[in-house]
Amino acid sequence: MQEERELELQDYLRVIRRRLRTIVWVTVVAVVVSGFLSFFVIKPTYQAQATLIVVNKAVPIVDQSTFTLDVQLVQTYATLGTSYSVLQQAIQTNGIPYTEEQLAKLLTVTAVTNTDLVTVAADGKTASQAAQVANDVAQALALKAKDVTPGYYVSVVDKAVPPPLPVSPNKKLNLALGLVVGLLAGLGTIFLQEYFDRTIHDPEQLTRDIGVPVLATVPLIEDANAQGMRPLAQRGRMRA
Repeated sequence: MQEERELELQDYLRVIRRRLRTIVWVTVVAVVVSGFLSFFVIKPTYQAQATLIVVNKAVPIVDQSTFTLDVQLVQTYATLGTSYSVLQQAIQTNGIPYTEEQLAKLLTVTAVTNTDLVTVAADGKTASQAAQVANDVAQALALKAKDVTPGYYVSVVDKAVPPPLPVSPNKKLNLALGLVVGLLAGLGTIFLQEYFDRTIHDPEQLTRDIGVPVLATVPLIEDANAQGMRPLAQRGRMRA
């Protein structure tokens, strides 16, 4: 059993060595395509984040029960951040060029675990656009929260700033994925070729296929014309 496994491993390595050029070409093509898409086709997306804080005006001294209530209320504010009324107010007040449905897809409103903080993250085609949208929605959420819960006030403690780099596409990651996919595709290609290839490439393969050792081989004789040589009979006629 161990000899059979070693033989199979040797067969795989032999196929890889014989068709290494195919693996290289497939991998290069995959990396080039991945790089082309990442650098020239996929448009960059920027993300900026604003942070709000929720403060209980009615109970300045916070105990465990009050803290639990505040945390639950923060979760409510996070859900309220993508509500139709908040998005509509942000669009009407600041002239955001999106519908409520489009704007909701660009936002991620999150309640920070075990805190009184809510974050509003916005995606944009440019860094400044992402920051502006995040700040506009955060301000609209703060105003809406005051109307919904008069005993609390919500304010922006950290305004969004234009990010220096886009969040997507991740060019390095895409190139790495292209390399991995190219290698796997190259290996799959050569083994598929090997499966349909009925050519005998070496004496060892012939021995394995017919079960009889090869006693002798006939060397390949190159065409004389291809080497710039004339056959002897042709030379004799020219001399005659």
